[in-house]
Amino acid sequence: WPYLTVFMEWLHYSLFYAVYAFEYKWALLGIRGHTRIAQIENNWPYYFAFGLPIHLASGYWQSLYTRTVAFTLLFPFSILGATAANPPRPQFVFPIHVMYPSVYVTNEAYKLMRLIGGKSKVASKEFDQKIR
Repeated sequence: WPYLTVFMEWLHYSLFYAVYAFEYKWALLGIRGHTRIAQIENNWPYYFAFGLPIHLASGYWQSLYTRTVAFTLLFPFSILGATAANPPRPQFVFPIHVMYPSVYVTNEAYKLMRLIGGKSKVASKEFDQKIR
């Protein structure tokens, strides 16, 4: 179990740092949320490898302040790398749906807010169109 938890930590943080870096590029290109999630889940080895150096550099230190400094110094280079990168188009054979719990909770909270808010159908349709 200890090796599995270490791998899960590395996977989680590496994907987090990669998503955080690619977010700037995707926003500029107008790529929507569901497409971003599919890209991460279908090409997770690429994004894992992309975010791993920052995780290793910032996760090496015990002090929170030293971790923060390491992240702050290295992250701008990660953004530059993400901007210049061309992620692979062919999808990996074994996708990992790491975003499923977050997507599920967010969708359920959105449904609940629509029920509680009681907005008109016209306003909710316009909102649905904007977020897609």
